[in-house]
Amino acid sequence: MIYTTSVVGTHNLYRVCLCTYELTSLKNLMPADLQLTPEMYNQLRGLQKKAKDLRQEVRNLRRMSQAQAHSVRETIRDTFLKIR
Repeated sequence: MIYTTSVVGTHNLYRVCLCTYELTSLKNLMPADLQLTPEMYNQLRGLQKKAKDLRQEVRNLRRMSQAQAHSVRETIRDTFLKIR
């Protein structure tokens, strides 16, 4: 499942999430007895590592987005209170 927030939900981030989802779903589609050449195996492992790194990056972007949104809300509230 793909989750994006409205602040972080850009088209590129959606593509990153979709690609990550597709790469991790690839494991579930492969039969257990599938034979891979060493080159294909290494490429698959590299893609899995990239997918893992992208998932971590998406998590970090979400955290930063949430922190920024919280900061903006606090700034707006403080400014409103000063004006009032």
